[in-house]
Amino acid sequence: MAGTSLKINFLAFSLEILSVLIGISIVFGINNMLEENERAANEIATLRQIKAALQSDKTTIAQNLKAHQKGLGAYNAINHYMEVVDYSFNDSMSVFFNDLLAEELLTCNKGAYEAAKSGGLDKITNAQLRSQIANYYEHDFAELEKFEDSYYPLQFHQRFSGYFSRNFTNYKYAFEGDKMVKFTISPKDFYRFRRDDELRYLLEEVYFGRKFILKKYAAFSQQIENLENSLDNEINALQE
Repeated sequence: MAGTSLKINFLAFSLEILSVLIGISIVFGINNMLEENERAANEIATLRQIKAALQSDKTTIAQNLKAHQKGLGAYNAINHYMEVVDYSFNDSMSVFFNDLLAEELLTCNKGAYEAAKSGGLDKITNAQLRSQIANYYEHDFAELEKFEDSYYPLQFHQRFSGYFSRNFTNYKYAFEGDKMVKFTISPKDFYRFRRDDELRYLLEEVYFGRKFILKKYAAFSQQIENLENSLDNEINALQE
């Protein structure tokens, strides 16, 4: 009888231990699940913040694209008026010169990326997406920003202000912060000016400079679309 009682007690003890272990496993499992859900939620929030920042970049890029396209339109208009035999300069042409020579600035909205980087980019679990995001901010946008802000062929004011100061009156600029936004000019002698080889050279330089940066923007816009799609796919995967 004693042996039977001992076996029963041992079995009860073993079941008790087993139930405790099962309970601990369940608790750990629940905790791990909660931690994973929290980690996924934080990652989703980070990815959404980066996507929102991309929207800001897209707005800036769209504005710059429009300005460069207006510059090309001004190039066409000025070329046209220079060929019209009886055309006399009037103040409305200042608009064309303004669009022709206006310089653009490009600023990246890096707040969300810098916050993610300070917290550790490895928290973005998809290594390919993590690399895509880093390349966008550290290389791709930085390169485009450098072209827009300091690439010499696009620094029209720096390159051609001497010419306009010599040949034009009312050569006055207006600024918004560091960005030149408007100026009014009129040639001292339009009939001589319209046959000026230096001006024709200047016009061609502006034309090719803007065509160059527009190609850069077109390629970069596609990169943004690709990154947005990658962010959407990863967010959807984390939510499943």
